[in-house]
Amino acid sequence: IVSSLFTRIGSTDSIEASASSFLVEMQEVAHILRAVTPDSLVLIDELGRGTAHMDGIALCWAICEKLLELRVYTLFATHFFEICRLQSSFPGFRNMHIQPIGGDGVAGRQPDERGGGQGT
Repeated sequence: IVSSLFTRIGSTDSIEASASSFLVEMQEVAHILRAVTPDSLVLIDELGRGTAHMDGIALCWAICEKLLELRVYTLFATHFFEICRLQSSFPGFRNMHIQPIGGDGVAGRQPDERGGGQGT
């Protein structure tokens, strides 16, 4: 059981606040990083999707490192395969590869011992 749940999912801008989707995303992540405790659960999906590739990797890497430092249980979905390298530096970091299994489209999960791969 967790004390609080934080999510960073989706991508929208805020016209009324003159905020781009990137700014909204960073404001939400900043709130998460300030408010989480080790009893929290954090769900992050495709952080930095709208940024340049190297900028997105740097943001995701830094945010993952901070969440690891805070010892927060986090599910972090990303298309930046480079993030999988965190597993070699942080024992609390584990890569998972999610893919459909069978003809029914039911998703399965399995550890990705190779450090990443398509669909990680």
